Amino acid sequence: MRSPLVHPRSLHSALGRRRLSDWYVDLLASLTNTSVVFREWWINLWQLSTKIPPLVYISTAPFLSWFGPGPDQSTLVFLLYSAILLASVYTLGTFLFTAPVGLWSAGLCVLMPGLYRLRLEFLLDYPLTAMVTLCFTCLTVWWGVGGRRAEAERRP
Repeated sequence: MRSPLVHPRSLHSALGRRRLSDWYVDLLASLTNTSVVFREWWINLWQLSTKIPPLVYISTAPFLSWFGPGPDQSTLVFLLYSAILLASVYTLGTFLFTAPVGLWSAGLCVLMPGLYRLRLEFLLDYPLTAMVTLCFTCLTVWWGVGGRRAEAERRP
């Protein structure tokens, strides 16, 4: 199998010289033969692309199977990542400040032109932004709950 060349501008060029349908067939074959306990399955999954981690591909596969393969259909996965990003930003704003601050911050994420442009291209940047924000939210909530628990234990 020839490894694809990665170019950060479109799904077709991100998959190198392989067509979208070839990549989709390889991904579906890899995901339908879910022999997760076997080493070869994991090696084949990681070799789908030499540059892009497989989570983006795995999360894109259901959207391509529901709506058909194509560059426009592949960007539908960003609806999921938009929901993760908006929920994370809202939770951060609500946890650290108030509910209106959470709404304003989520609203600003929707209106930011830089994020809007990233949602229209199949790049790794938008899922990465959503996942880093989710991790930051989880760490902030964990830290805050731990601090509140320690404070409650100190009280008589």
